[in-house]
Amino acid sequence: MKNLFVVIFLILVATPVFSKNEDAQSLSIQFTAKNPADLWQAKTFQQSTAKFISGYNKLIVKDFDAKNPADYHWRGELKNGTLKHEIFESQTGARLSSGEFEVGQSLSDLQIASLKAIKVLVRNGGLVDQNASRKNSVIPSIPENWNQLFKIEYPQSVMTAISLVGGILWGYIALLCLSFAFGSLHGLERIWYWNVRQYLVSWIEVFLGKMIIIFIILTPALLIGHNLGKAFNLNFYLLWYALMPLIILIEFTLIALIGTVLTKILDRKYVRGKVDGNSIWDMEIRHYFMGYYRRLGLDIPMTVLNKLIFLPGRELEVFTYGGGLNRTRVVVPYELLDMAIGEPDVSTAEDIENAPVAANEPLGRVLPKKWDARINVKSNETQIEKIISRSKFPLTPAKAMEFPSGGGGMPMESSAGVWGQIRPNRQQETVGLISDSLQDLQVVKELLSEHHMLFAKLQFDEDFDDTDPSDFDYLFGILLREVGVVHRKDSLWLTWWYSLNLFVETWPKKLKSLFDSLYQVYFSNGSRHTATLADSYVVLNHGRHHLLQYMYYQFKRDLFLLTSRANRQSLMSISKKIFDQFRETPPEKADLRKNRATLKNRMRWFSKFFAHRLPEYKYKKRKPVLTIIIGLMILGTLAIEVFFAKEYAPVYEKNKKEIQEKIIEYQKTKGTENVAGK
Repeated sequence: MKNLFVVIFLILVATPVFSKNEDAQSLSIQFTAKNPADLWQAKTFQQSTAKFISGYNKLIVKDFDAKNPADYHWRGELKNGTLKHEIFESQTGARLSSGEFEVGQSLSDLQIASLKAIKVLVRNGGLVDQNASRKNSVIPSIPENWNQLFKIEYPQSVMTAISLVGGILWGYIALLCLSFAFGSLHGLERIWYWNVRQYLVSWIEVFLGKMIIIFIILTPALLIGHNLGKAFNLNFYLLWYALMPLIILIEFTLIALIGTVLTKILDRKYVRGKVDGNSIWDMEIRHYFMGYYRRLGLDIPMTVLNKLIFLPGRELEVFTYGGGLNRTRVVVPYELLDMAIGEPDVSTAEDIENAPVAANEPLGRVLPKKWDARINVKSNETQIEKIISRSKFPLTPAKAMEFPSGGGGMPMESSAGVWGQIRPNRQQETVGLISDSLQDLQVVKELLSEHHMLFAKLQFDEDFDDTDPSDFDYLFGILLREVGVVHRKDSLWLTWWYSLNLFVETWPKKLKSLFDSLYQVYFSNGSRHTATLADSYVVLNHGRHHLLQYMYYQFKRDLFLLTSRANRQSLMSISKKIFDQFRETPPEKADLRKNRATLKNRMRWFSKFFAHRLPEYKYKKRKPVLTIIIGLMILGTLAIEVFFAKEYAPVYEKNKKEIQEKIIEYQKTKGTENVAGK
């Protein structure tokens, strides 16, 4: 973490700016006094000060003119022998310097006081040097009449309105940037106190990394705004309260639009099938996740979950990307979904549309209407047959897609045969029509409702739960980890990162190898805190046992220790068995880097959130390459500063000597005039 602080320091180091001595700016002086007896003394001091400063080659003293003001205005008021003065910038009205001194003191003391007053303007690297440096920088040439066209004096009310709107825009920009940088500490109050340090250190590391990303993103907008403001000679308010926030918001909009296009490209690469055709998968996975959400009593905001769409993936990795102008994708490998929850109960619309007409017949559903109240024990077979014939209706596959296939209502088992699939209508109180016998129908009704307790929650006083009790628990750990990625708004920059990886595949071999080497530097030195922060989110939301089972499956590829909706005691027992198996596992060469987020390292770091904490490997001491590079950068920066200071030293001594000679010459001339006057 110390290295990151040093990098931030280097970014913030100011580059020395120098200007030519002939780059002068104008200054007007206006000293007044309310008392007529003091007015002549104020004007006399004004004239002597103007004459003294006019010898300084960085400033041109001119008379005060309200219609055509100088670059800077020095005004003061003499009262009881004390001159209270202020220096303002004419264009922005900003106060640059203020103070007071006694007028009745010696001439040399007054000259020294004058030099102190204008020090903010004429010192090395002061405002005159800075403005001269901007003037000498390379910018597009703009006709002079354009500059005059945009030199508009606005009334105070307009400037106030611009400041108000600009403040609102800057506040919105700050909200967007900080919400991305800070992410979320949701559930921090539930963490054990001995894990707080580990969690907060990782959060700070990731926060600093995001701040660097924000700095890189804002740099082009700030440079463009600065050059445009300089080219069109915009004043301070128009530049920083109108132009700058507008350019930044335009840049954010472009990033969001490009991110939408990149999301579509990633969909073709990673999603199995089409996004629009996987709505059934989204419903099935969301139904599974919400079952754990209710049972564990999670408080993740629904605004986060509603922005997600769960999709089956082609690759063997989990990907989370999107956001902004479209929904965030959480793409889970199809193999993991199929093993954990199986295929959805209803085929996708795409599958049904592509099926032959003859093949659609067995997929038709026969849904009964509401149980007819006229069916009772006293009804004879003929009456029952007539009632049943009026209580059922067939549906085609296309029509069946309009009916809800899951999520709400009481789960009912189905019966399938050569004539299609027979299911009860979940919107009404119905039973499956398997027989036309009243006794058979009553038996079927009992059988269809007998298994309902298997889908209930563990506590009898809780609400009804219709999720499948045979689903594996490990999938919840995966989904919860990716929900944390979205909650921290990491999916926004992951969209660009995954797209960059796809683009790198098209690069030449040498350039691609260079990119891989740079990534390995990051992965070996900075991936620990990103992984820890993502895994900690699962811990804070009661999913640590589920995620551990997923890590175990990645490590062993074994289903033996994977549970299906186990209670807390069973989950703790299984976690202990997993850690017992993993405890004696020797590390590989890649695992012996302290900050490399390999699977084995992640499991050992993750064990800190359990009672079965595992010791870390004996990591190899790495060479301080990064520290040496940062040290060389600091030494190089200091060497440049010393070089420029040494180069400017003769100029400074020359200017100092000239000023001293002018002061002495002025004092001699003034003394001669005083003697002649006497």
